[in-house]
Amino acid sequence: MKTVAIIKKDFHSNGGLEKSSWRIIQALKERGASVTLLTAHEVSAPCNVLSCSLDSKLKFLKLKEFDSWCRSTVKSHAFDVVFSMDRATFQTHHRAGNGVHAAYLALRREKEGFLKRLSFKLNPLHYMMLKLEKATFEDPHLKGIIVNSDYVKNQILQYYAADPSKIYVVHNGV
Repeated sequence: MKTVAIIKKDFHSNGGLEKSSWRIIQALKERGASVTLLTAHEVSAPCNVLSCSLDSKLKFLKLKEFDSWCRSTVKSHAFDVVFSMDRATFQTHHRAGNGVHAAYLALRREKEGFLKRLSFKLNPLHYMMLKLEKATFEDPHLKGIIVNSDYVKNQILQYYAADPSKIYVVHNGV
């Protein structure tokens, strides 16, 4: 039996990635996998849940804290697959459901004034997201990146040294 960790920091009952996470958990369990959800919230789930409380009040520190907790949790368990729905510094598979933050910032730079553009460079949240994004897409241990469009695949390849043979386009259902 395969052991699978699903990394999803935030869970909101009506979020799209959360719904995808539930479907993935159910499908894996139906195929006999032992699934553990790594999250920053106490949630009721049809699988084992490991959660951490994030002490920091600042968003960029929460991202760093959650990533550090996930990394140590993954290292202390014998997961066969680590499937991340969020940017992380270690996973075997990643679903890039939020697109590419670097591309988002580039688009915003075209439309915003000088001070706003400057804030993109100075805001530690953007710095942390870009750092995690780079670690996610350029991780040599990564076995696969799942995206929902060729557009997102091309953004990853434009901004990061990701292996194109590891990127799989799986379109969202209609």
